Amino acid sequence: MDNFSIILETVGKIIDWLPNVIKVFKPFRPEITHFQINYKQQQAILYYKLDIEQGGIRRKIGKIKLPNLPNYKIINFFGEGFSNLNHLIKISEKDRSYVIKTNQLPSCRYFQIQLKGYMNPDVLKNIIRIQPAVNKNNTPSYDKYWLDIMIRDISTLEIIYKSLEINEVNIHVKVSTERYFATELPKSLIKSINTINEFLAAGRTNDRQLLFRKWRQYRKGIKLNKDEIIQYFENLCKKIELPKFIRIDEPFYTGKIGDFDLGHVIPQNFLVEAIADLSFKKPAASGYLLFHKKSFQDVIKEVTSERWE
Repeated sequence: MDNFSIILETVGKIIDWLPNVIKVFKPFRPEITHFQINYKQQQAILYYKLDIEQGGIRRKIGKIKLPNLPNYKIINFFGEGFSNLNHLIKISEKDRSYVIKTNQLPSCRYFQIQLKGYMNPDVLKNIIRIQPAVNKNNTPSYDKYWLDIMIRDISTLEIIYKSLEINEVNIHVKVSTERYFATELPKSLIKSINTINEFLAAGRTNDRQLLFRKWRQYRKGIKLNKDEIIQYFENLCKKIELPKFIRIDEPFYTGKIGDFDLGHVIPQNFLVEAIADLSFKKPAASGYLLFHKKSFQDVIKEVTSERWE
């Protein structure tokens, strides 16, 4: 199988608009000099080198006509010395395709065209393996979440591309916090919260007898207003600066840190985005995300100093 066939067979499954493009380029001996993927944004940029000989029949009367599809666009067209030739790209009035007339090109042989487009997020997973973050090797001070990502089938990709970058490969780590809140809260409050959660869970079922039983337990056992408890935790969470409790090993870096999950009244967890960049030179990345649970619990103890009666 030649390189052109490999591209159609493998990359065509990843970028659905690409086969239509490379068939147009084939007469100009196309070479992908660089393939850049933004995993998080689900976008790709391909850098194509085209060989358009001067004096040839294709140069005199030919043209490059690329379909104008909604999921990709031409972002740059260069001649030798990186002279910008974007002004030579025309839009056909007939079918809105991109048209470059080869007889209008400057007197050089090699050209670079850059295409940017959408990548199917489901198929992207066939390029990158992301190991789900696992909580392990904890210490008295830290919860440690193992991070592990790598480029799949790199030997095939190296046949097709001279250079590959995959930027912003992101892992979402669910950092558990419920037990650290529960440790610092009075038992009476924990009991009330458990009763509330059981009542709410019963309400999500079709069991009317269970719902009535839990409602009676709720009315009888809880001495605190449900909305008051929920508001208490919402206000408490606003006082906690989550980034100060997160450390992450290089080559990973921290992305977005989400808010607490308050679905069960006591904040159960929050999400941390860990990001790394990969390439042929760095095809894999691994390390730990550390949650400083001891410092976190100290803060919880401080902000809950006003105990519920």
